[in-house]
Amino acid sequence: MNCFNVLRLATFGSTINVMEECLIEILCLLCITANLQMEIASLTLKNDSEYLDLLKEIGGTQVYEERHRINRKQIIQVVQYLDERLKEQYEEKRELRKYQQLDRQRNSLEYTIYDEELKGARQKLLEVKEARTNVSEKLAKMYDEVLNAYEESKDLEKMLKDLTK
Repeated sequence: MNCFNVLRLATFGSTINVMEECLIEILCLLCITANLQMEIASLTLKNDSEYLDLLKEIGGTQVYEERHRINRKQIIQVVQYLDERLKEQYEEKRELRKYQQLDRQRNSLEYTIYDEELKGARQKLLEVKEARTNVSEKLAKMYDEVLNAYEESKDLEKMLKDLTK
């Protein structure tokens, strides 16, 4: 009830009640005014960071700032993860190049060994062919000699028969 709007005829008790209510409202206004004055005094004593915090509180940007901070942390974590992966990839790339170099050396050595074995096998094959050719020639000569001896023995047998007749 507003104490300034008393438009009716009242009894003494009700008038006292209205006056007490008015006094309470005036005291409340005085307290509010005193609190406001204290707030204003504290505002004048605040430094820049406290003003910024107050403005953020009034503007409702604390939620935005908190989300921004969280997003920034997440971005930093992602960047750190990507850095770690890049380091791992670099290390794997280095290992792959080393492996490829060693693999090329192994292939080169295998080819050299294969080539040496092939040369040795060809040399042995050539020796075997020469030996076979020599044996074949000797065999052919021996066969010719045996054939000649056989023919000669036939001729001698004929002569022997002719002489014995």
